[in-house]
Amino acid sequence: MPHSKTKHFVFSIIVFSFLYFSFIIIEYPLIGIKALPINDHMCKVTDVHDFSWASHKNITKDSLIQCKKTVHTMKDRFKIEKIDSLEIINSNKAVKNMEVSYGDMPLTFIFYSFFPIIYFLISGVIAIKINIKKRKQNELIVYLLLAMSMSYLSGWVSARDDLYGIFVCTLSLLLIPILLLKYFSKLLHMKEPSKLLSLPKLFIFASVITAIDIFFYEYHLIAQSLSLITFSFLTIYLILYLILKYKDYQNSVLSIRVKQLVWFIVFSFVPIIFLYAIPNLFLFDPILSGETASLFLLLIPFSLVYVSVSKVFIDIDFILKQLLYNTLIALIIGLLLSFLYIKNSNSSISFFIVTLTSTVLILYLRDYLTPFLHDKRLLELNNSLSRYSETISHAKSVNSLIDHLEVELKNVLKVTEVQEVLYHSSKQYFCSENSVKLEKLLKLKRIISSRSVKIGDLFHIKQGYALLVAKNSKIYTFVIFSYKRNIMKINKEERKWLNTLALQTNLLVESFMKTNDVLNELESSDSRSQSPTISKLIFSLAEKERTKLAQDIHDTILQDLIALNKRLEIADKNLYKNQEFFTSIQEAVSTQIRIARETCYNLKPPFLNELGLIDCLNILFSKAEETSRFTIDFHFDKYFIFNSLDEELTINIYRIIQELITNARKHSHANYIHVKMTMNQDHLNLLYEDDGVGIKSENRNGNHFGLSSIKERVKSINGEFYLNSAPNEGTIIRMKINTDVIDAHS
Repeated sequence: MPHSKTKHFVFSIIVFSFLYFSFIIIEYPLIGIKALPINDHMCKVTDVHDFSWASHKNITKDSLIQCKKTVHTMKDRFKIEKIDSLEIINSNKAVKNMEVSYGDMPLTFIFYSFFPIIYFLISGVIAIKINIKKRKQNELIVYLLLAMSMSYLSGWVSARDDLYGIFVCTLSLLLIPILLLKYFSKLLHMKEPSKLLSLPKLFIFASVITAIDIFFYEYHLIAQSLSLITFSFLTIYLILYLILKYKDYQNSVLSIRVKQLVWFIVFSFVPIIFLYAIPNLFLFDPILSGETASLFLLLIPFSLVYVSVSKVFIDIDFILKQLLYNTLIALIIGLLLSFLYIKNSNSSISFFIVTLTSTVLILYLRDYLTPFLHDKRLLELNNSLSRYSETISHAKSVNSLIDHLEVELKNVLKVTEVQEVLYHSSKQYFCSENSVKLEKLLKLKRIISSRSVKIGDLFHIKQGYALLVAKNSKIYTFVIFSYKRNIMKINKEERKWLNTLALQTNLLVESFMKTNDVLNELESSDSRSQSPTISKLIFSLAEKERTKLAQDIHDTILQDLIALNKRLEIADKNLYKNQEFFTSIQEAVSTQIRIARETCYNLKPPFLNELGLIDCLNILFSKAEETSRFTIDFHFDKYFIFNSLDEELTINIYRIIQELITNARKHSHANYIHVKMTMNQDHLNLLYEDDGVGIKSENRNGNHFGLSSIKERVKSINGEFYLNSAPNEGTIIRMKINTDVIDAHS
């Protein structure tokens, strides 16, 4: 970057350029006419800029004007700019003199004309504020801001056929990808491109191209082609270089920032490369004007500030997938309409681009506006889910659970008939406490026989619906209900709501059934005569069910609640009179999310295999200390690799310690707990001590449920359990567990 004197010189040139360009824009409106001389005093209009003085004055292509152009040959087209008046020749050969000024122009044209000045001033203020923090990266952002704003400002002046404007526009435009390359090399600590493509050489190269561009000014096509080819090359080189370097950062903390920056750069440069530069080079007719295409470059400085300042980023992968999906749909619509309605090739391309862009934007708007259009009903459904989750937590049996579901359906859907129907799959018959119309059952039976059904499936039957809420190998449980208010069908949002209700109901039905099975098994067994093999099997099955249940809760209820919470956040609560009620619903959903996460964690400790036993125990102890008054002192054999333990043994050790901490929280009233794990040949020694109230003598032989569970689990893994405790003297528990590890210290 420039030294102090050079900096002052550069900024002086920038200030002078700004003042000069502002004067040109204010003094001379953009006329926007290209003309071809017919004779010494008359020209024919060959092109009119879309956003120009001439277009607002209804001057069209092939209009005749009076002009004097002596520096070009009679065959050369030239721009008519920077004049005070223009003489139009009417069809009857009458000459009409028109004053060129902003006086009677619409506000849109005035804003469009003066916007480059406004943007440069805003960029200048931001650059000054950034420059106060004297850092190299900040200095680069300043130069980038000034280069982009100067490129945009001088582009408007170059459109007026101003030689100095063309010079500054070309140079600043070529400097943008070079400065970006320099910025990324500093930000990401990358090595700058070497040899032929080093940054100083690229800077000299850009300066030479600009000089050549000015030298061949009279040969407009050559000069413009050279600058566009150079700009396209530098931009494509920048993007390819960043993509290749991104691979080095895929596994680092900078990967998200780099990826965001790469895509922001791509989105900013694609319009000017593919909609202006390339069509201008090969078709001599750009799809977008240079001024319009360069507007996208204005995104770059804001993206740099966003990536530098932000701590949390948008999900760029999701946006790209959504963009691809919307673009494919828009592509089909754009091609179809272009072929059907547009015959001219140039108009067809422009029409296609406009249609494609408009359709993509409409699809995006549809995605974001849909929650707002349905938020009142959505709020009601979300409220219902929160209420149902709270209600079923107090259910004592499957029957009471189904009763709660029937009440919820009646309240929300306003249905008059709701009935529980059981289908015995082996014997193929239905049973219900209430009478059900035969045609409904026959339709439902045909559906079940013709396809595989899953929980949450909603079937359209005679005068209503059937929702599958639970099933096992023998019995399917359906809830049959009528149409809404007896005449309206279920909509899409209500189908999702019913599916979530069914999944929640099924999970609790399975929990009730499994709980009953476990209780029956416990009642029929004698723990004192139970062998270690049976105990191990019971604990293994219980652990699998814990894992399955935790996964089911995480994949269904928790995800649905998170999705509902996000949709509530999107909904505009200002539309509702009772905002406190709206907020209470959000808080209720957030509470259910927290409870579901805690339940998942307790059922299956996450990352036990990934983090290892020691790290998971530290997490367990930290959580216990947060919710209890005791502190935990944890020591372990640092020379032993606990990750080498068998997975089943690791889970059992974790569960034993978890149960010890749970018992301490409930019963010990301890202030201090000491846990120690050591290895002795092929045995793991586990010591637990606390300074609590101790254990009564009548509870030491298995009468205490927590101790009984721990003893059974230790027994199931061929371990030994020793207890030493007395009232008000604390508790000491020693366990010796066979690890069966061949090489414990490897």
